[in-house]
Amino acid sequence: MEFAAIMDALERIYGSKHVKEVSHLELSSHCQKLNERSQDYATEIERLAKLAYIGVPDDVLERLKIGAFVKGLRDAELKNAVWTSPKTTFTDTLACYACQKPGHFEREC
Repeated sequence: MEFAAIMDALERIYGSKHVKEVSHLELSSHCQKLNERSQDYATEIERLAKLAYIGVPDDVLERLKIGAFVKGLRDAELKNAVWTSPKTTFTDTLACYACQKPGHFEREC
């Protein structure tokens, strides 16, 4: 067996585990960047959660995404609003509190 074939086989076997572990670490420490839109931050949280929690039931994944999102929010007022009005899905969590439509927050409405 050639070196490249061995490396391909190892990547197929262990590659996804490595990605999962790295994504989990990134997700657990990810915070919203200065001047990063909340929607862009949410998109990154969703991407990392899908990589970190492959095979996790959808309802559990939703709670994990919400928790990671709120934990890393920079805006204390928004963080408080999300914690005090818990939603069951990540999409509902991201909905505007003024108009209830997803994709933006109240101050952007």
